[in-house]
Order: sequence, then structure tokens, then C-alpha cells
Amino acid sequence: RSANSEKVCRKRGEGRKLEGVCDTVKFIVMSVSKISTQRRKAIYEAYAKKCFNCGQHIDWDNLEIDHLIAEKTHDLKQLLKDYGLPEDYDINDLTNLVPAHSFCNNRKNNTPFGKATYLFYRSLTNQKVALVKSIEDEIAKGLKKDKVISNIAVAIENKDLTLLEL
Repeated sequence: RSANSEKVCRKRGEGRKLEGVCDTVKFIVMSVSKISTQRRKAIYEAYAKKCFNCGQHIDWDNLEIDHLIAEKTHDLKQLLKDYGLPEDYDINDLTNLVPAHSFCNNRKNNTPFGKATYLFYRSLTNQKVALVKSIEDEIAKGLKKDKVISNIAVAIENKDLTLLEL
């Protein structure tokens, strides 16, 4: 992750006097790739809303999806080879994604794990893949069901459909 800074200036009233205030706002450049909210939610739930790194509860607004193998790993090809993974390994594979507090994720930064540590962590994430996929499917089904029900409700309200026609 890289931190960038930007000056944000605004006028703030203090009594009768207006003064210009400049704050430095830091923002973090997040993941290179976009992980859908649906997938984030499934990962979050599959890991019981706990940080993979420290084991403590994560609030949704503090959730980051951590890559065991960072997206911006220096010499990724060599690291994949060292870990025994194919060159075309998908960095967003479910075995590489875990929930983390932003602090825990930032502390790890892009430092790769040793091979034994990585393989141990990957064995843990392998155990969660089926559950994450199952939760994703349930979320998708729920969204489809809600869409159908809301469309029917609108059609009935607009008198485009009657209960008898259902």
C-alpha cells in the first residue's frame, strides 16, 4: 500500500473571525483489483467476521481484504515458483484472500511470507473456499429473489398484474 497526501483547505468560522485552515488528508491506495462487495461479504462471513491476522472481530467499516501474496509483490513470478504455484496463478483466488483489519493489513504491507508460513496459511484458506462460494451463492440468490418480489410488487401496485394472474 502506498500512502498519498493531499492538502484540503477550507474556511472555518471561529467566533467572528474566519481563518483558512489547511489539513493534510491521507488516503490509502487500495487494492489494484476490485473485489466485489458480494465477495467481500462472503469472505467476511466465512471467517466469522474475524481478522485472519489477529483473530479479533472486524467491524464492516474497518474490513480490508488482504492478499496472502500481495498484488504488488516484487518479483511475483519468482515468488509463485518458490511457493510451487503456477505462473498464471490468480492473485484474487479465494485461497489468497482473507479478511483483515486495516491496521493488521498495513502492518504486513507487501512483505512476502516464508514458504512454510505461506503454505500453512494457504491450507487454512483452502478450508474456507467452499464456504465462501456457498455464501456468495446465497447472497446472489437472495438478490435475485428480492428483485423478483419487488418487481411483482411494483406490477401489482401499478395494476399491471393481479393476484389471480400470479
